[in-house]
Order: sequence, then structure tokens, then C-alpha cells
Amino acid sequence: MEQSINALLMDEHDNVVTCVKEVKRGQSVAYQDGAALRTLVAEEDIPYCHKIALTDLAAGEDIIKYGESLGKLVAPVKKGHWVNDQNLKSVPRDYESEFAGDDFVMQAKQSAGAPDLEPFSFWGYRRAEGRPGVRNHVLILPTCACGSECCRIVASQVRGAVNIVFNTGCSDVAANTAMSQKVLTGFACNPNVYGVVIIGLGCETVPHAALREKIQKMTSKPVASLGIQEDGGTL
Repeated sequence: MEQSINALLMDEHDNVVTCVKEVKRGQSVAYQDGAALRTLVAEEDIPYCHKIALTDLAAGEDIIKYGESLGKLVAPVKKGHWVNDQNLKSVPRDYESEFAGDDFVMQAKQSAGAPDLEPFSFWGYRRAEGRPGVRNHVLILPTCACGSECCRIVASQVRGAVNIVFNTGCSDVAANTAMSQKVLTGFACNPNVYGVVIIGLGCETVPHAALREKIQKMTSKPVASLGIQEDGGTL
């Protein structure tokens, strides 16, 4: 009797598969690799939705999933063992070096299977920084958890506006504050965002004015900000 699939290989270049069921030590892990059904034995318990190594991996090697690096191993992982946050760490990535040059032409194979590659284009919004967006949202951006509900209400009242929920920003240590600013500026610089309205409370560790200046240094998008305490309340 053929074993049922209990793991997924996302890309043919991946060196891990994701278990879609909890797998106990000694059990078989089965996944589809193209037309072939492949298996390996779990050498330890693998939790649901976690990764298992397909081969012996040394410290410093990249973990590849979806054909992309998730980070590098800080400890060796043998075939059949659990890949998790104890042995895998993310590394800084220079996304700007991955931008396409002016001579790049997007091409795609046609669904009919024709061997010729034809130029591919789509309707989008070209940002001044070079990346095109497929949406043209105004982002209502909170600087802390206390401003998140206000941002949600504002976005719900304005067509084309979106918001995020940000559950930190208050009483952060310096490292957390830096990470908060990195996350928030990342949302603001997303090419699907036309412009940004920042709503702060007034006593958080990422002041709305400072965040506005930081975003304005990274993009030419329109950015506005206000503080709830400064304006006398949420209304």
C-alpha cells in the first residue's frame, strides 16, 4: 500500500520539506518530488508545519525553501532531523543589489506551451524608486499598539486606505526600537503603497515625527503624521 503524503517539497531546489502532519521519531516522511514519491525516516519528532532536512547539512549552509534561502545554519543538521530556530538563523539581505537593471525585460512562457518567449507586461504603478506596485493604497500606519485601533477605524472610513496592526512600540529597549522602525519603514516603502499617514500616541519609543523623517529619507512618497495626545484625543 502506497504511503500517503505527509510533507511538502515547495521547490525542486529545496533541501528541506515541510511536514503537514506531526511526525514521530522513526516514522516515514513522504513527499512528492515531481512525478516521484520520495520518503525518508524522521530521526526525531517533527512538529506540525515544521521543516525536516533532506540531506546532511553543515553549519553555515543555507536552508533553501521555495527555492530561496531562509537563513544559515548555526549548527550541523543531519538528514531526517528537525530544522528550527535553534539551529537556523536569518542573515541580513541586501535587497537593493537584487533590483533589476534598466536593460531588464520581463519574459514568461505562454500557457499554451509555445517555445518562444514573448515580452510580458502588466498594468501597475511605477514608483520613483523603481519598483512597480500592483495596488495604490494609502497606508494608515500606527507607531504603537495604542494607535492601532485608530488606524483601523480611519482605514475603514477611507476608500483605498489600508492599515496594519502593530502590537509593540511602547517601553522598548533600544534594539527593539530599531527593529520596530525597520519593520514600519518596510511597510511604508512597499511599492503597493502610494502614501502614508502615521498615527502615534505621543509617549511611545518610536515618535511619529521621527518615523516620518526616517521614511521620507527612504522614499519620495507623500508622508504625513500626527499624535493622538497632541491633537487632544482619538476623534
